[in-house]
Amino acid sequence: MAIDLAKVYKPHSGQEALHAIEAKTKVLTVGRRWGKSRFALFEGLSRFVEKMQGPPVSPDLVPPFHMWIVVPSFPQARQVWNEVMQLVRPTGLIGEADKENWFFYLNGNVACKYGLVEIKSAAPQSFESLQTVGLDYLWLCEAQDITEEAWEKILPVLRSPGRMGYAVIEGIPPLYPDHWFH
Repeated sequence: MAIDLAKVYKPHSGQEALHAIEAKTKVLTVGRRWGKSRFALFEGLSRFVEKMQGPPVSPDLVPPFHMWIVVPSFPQARQVWNEVMQLVRPTGLIGEADKENWFFYLNGNVACKYGLVEIKSAAPQSFESLQTVGLDYLWLCEAQDITEEAWEKILPVLRSPGRMGYAVIEGIPPLYPDHWFH
């Protein structure tokens, strides 16, 4: 399956420069309306394409590609969900989608569920669920609103055998200089 993300995403010069950087973790601390979410989304989809076109994945690795989008709370996930659905559906990449449970599958080829994307909340009552998996890609959305305790739960999921371990951590500058994201 040939996937052309350029049909649905035209990065501006700042986004282009960041996409070109070869780093496992990219941190974006920029103002509102810069395009942090689109950058993070398409950075993740690029990693999906990279893994899908790479060497075969061990059958023990389920799903073959695993991505989390971690938001401060589920109400803040609505914008992410709506943007992802609007931008990615035209590519044919999205298979089954379940908004009630905040996940969707990415098609690797015709009728093949190759990737799993889950939207997770970092709210204090739910951040205990932010552990025990390995991720190929993490998009930490609005990091200035996520607690350090939640971040410490999330960090180990990027260090798992067989997983790519890429991350984009994005948000606006935090209000307090002692915030972990600062």
